[in-house]
Amino acid sequence: MFNKGILGGMCVLIISIIITVFFLLQDIPNLEEEVTEQKNVFFDLNYNPGGNRKNLNDTSEIFLQFSYEEDQDYNGNYKYTWFEPKPESLSIVNQLKNESIKTVVVLPIFTHSAYTPFGFYSYYEQKCDEKCLNVKIEREQPPQYNVGKNAIQILKLLDYSFISDLDIEKNPDILINYDKVILLHNEYVTQKEFDAITNHPNVVYLYPNALYAKIDYDYEKDSILLIRGHAYPSPNIDNGFNWEHDNTRPYEFDTECIDWEFIEIYNGFMLNCYPEKLIWHDKLFLETIKKF
Repeated sequence: MFNKGILGGMCVLIISIIITVFFLLQDIPNLEEEVTEQKNVFFDLNYNPGGNRKNLNDTSEIFLQFSYEEDQDYNGNYKYTWFEPKPESLSIVNQLKNESIKTVVVLPIFTHSAYTPFGFYSYYEQKCDEKCLNVKIEREQPPQYNVGKNAIQILKLLDYSFISDLDIEKNPDILINYDKVILLHNEYVTQKEFDAITNHPNVVYLYPNALYAKIDYDYEKDSILLIRGHAYPSPNIDNGFNWEHDNTRPYEFDTECIDWEFIEIYNGFMLNCYPEKLIWHDKLFLETIKKF
């Protein structure tokens, strides 16, 4: 016959184990949610080191460009710069703000990742073999010039909504929800994304060289692999989709945008220059984007 004290102790132990297992099981879905949430985080749009602010460029009548001394490297270059509306131009900014929930901007997370160190461009520059054509999605660094960093910031200030390449790759039908799709420098895209964008009836191709090279996205590894385009796998291959409306040359290399215009194609309008300098200076340009 069991001693009542021993029996009571065993009951307490069993109950404790059951409670512990119960709470551990309760935590499992939360861990899965954390992983899913992390996979939905893209380059850091809220990056800000803080510190000693320094105004950099006051040439625009609409926006002021600034950075922080802490973000400056030994060459005097700034890792990142920000924009803010000038107080005297708030009425103009309010007029330029997006008012339609049916308009969306596509963040070029695939292209951002392709440009990372030891990525596609290390291969193009013959600094690395084909292993550099398979890269992890970059989720921490803020967007840079090569993806349309200024446009991302300005359009965010003007209340435009954003989705990403990955959103379209996972669900191409997502674009059906929007009357207007604005592309940035979405140079590297999957076949599903290419098809979804080129089949949409109203796309604003804000940067030349969009939809230029075909990649695959690996869901398990969270990485992209170059398949075709940009002189790969053969030097004579240009656009990876053989897209007749590719506007890379000569427009990608016009960064001044002095004679900017939008050229109409079957499913929207394509800009004839690379608008990083233009987009935070030109009121008419921003009005045009809004009116499409």
